[in-house]
Amino acid sequence: MSNKLGEILDKMLLKHLKIDHQTVGKLVNLVLSEVNYTPKTQTSQAIDLFDIGQKLRKLQLYVEAIATYDKVIQLQPDWFQAWNNRGVALDALQRYSEAIDSFEKAIALKPHNAGAWYNLGVALLALQRHSEALASFDKAIQLKPDKAGTWYNRGIALGNLQRYQDAVASFEKAIQLKPDNAEAWYNRGVALATMQRYSDALASYERVIQLQPSHSKAWNNRGVALENLRRYDEALATYYKAIQFEPDNQTAIKNCNRLRDILGD
Repeated sequence: MSNKLGEILDKMLLKHLKIDHQTVGKLVNLVLSEVNYTPKTQTSQAIDLFDIGQKLRKLQLYVEAIATYDKVIQLQPDWFQAWNNRGVALDALQRYSEAIDSFEKAIALKPHNAGAWYNLGVALLALQRHSEALASFDKAIQLKPDKAGTWYNRGIALGNLQRYQDAVASFEKAIQLKPDNAEAWYNRGVALATMQRYSDALASYERVIQLQPSHSKAWNNRGVALENLRRYDEALATYYKAIQFEPDNQTAIKNCNRLRDILGD
């Protein structure tokens, strides 16, 4: 039965077939109910189930993936990757507290795995536990210093802790590792603007726009920077641009109307 389910999932992945959640769910439940707990078969069954869990997760069938990883863990309680990937699936469902528990189990099994520390930091960040998230990202960086995403998320945590200069440095490290990371450029601009470094923030937003010309928030924030630099006509034109790309951008609409009133336009 596990082989049959594996074949169905492979076809879904390779051919992008429409996912029949009900059928897949029934097959998953059948496979899990057939697990044999005799020592001779536990390892091979765990391997097969882990492979199914991976495929389910790739298909974004997270509930079914979690149930499968749970069964793997019953068979092999010390399987690091099952705990870690269970956490990833829980995170995708925004079940962050459970994800944290899963990542912490994974870290207990492999304390030097940078990916698990990074995943833990992301879940902590989602719960606004910024100091703990920062500590997790610092640990991940200590183990693997060349991952742009870790430096980026570290910058987010630092910004939320109002450590803006440190956040800028972290975003710049992310940009150094991945120069086309538009969100790192954007958040660098946000941190710089918070410190009233408007010329530097403006340069950051312009880089975002080069990378993603329709980034409405970057256009809006570019307008704010220009306004603070007293370049009012350019600011107004920039707000219009933000609204062009996102007609429901209420922040840009308010900024545009306010500046028009000031300029008597």
